[in-house]
Amino acid sequence: MRLSSPPKDLREPTVLAQWIRRLAAPIILGWVLVVIALTVLVPSLEVVAAKNAVSMSPADAPSMQAMADMGRLFGESESDSIALIVLESDSEEPLGDEAHAYYDQLLEKLRADPDHVRNIQDTWGDPLTEAAAQSSDGRA
Repeated sequence: MRLSSPPKDLREPTVLAQWIRRLAAPIILGWVLVVIALTVLVPSLEVVAAKNAVSMSPADAPSMQAMADMGRLFGESESDSIALIVLESDSEEPLGDEAHAYYDQLLEKLRADPDHVRNIQDTWGDPLTEAAAQSSDGRA
């Protein structure tokens, strides 16, 4: 009786495969050491971002210069940051008393945080600017 050659998947592993199997533990240990070294030696993304933080708006832009001048002349913030809060109705109905109450609560919370909020322009709560602050359909 003659034995045939073993199937391809049962053949002797290649030299490269044998070396990888022999060195499996040192390879894994090496990768673990690389991860530890990178964690210790390379600064985190938060640190790099804090060190290299730049304004999203160029300081020499006319709009930014005007904003800084207005802040200085009117005794408001001289910051180059601005945030707008927009309320929008989920339904076809215009914003009502519930939206105004939410808006008022939001402004109270913002005013209670002078460390992070330097100036608030309440255009929706001011009778002079209320009409201009709300959309024509009243939904925003």
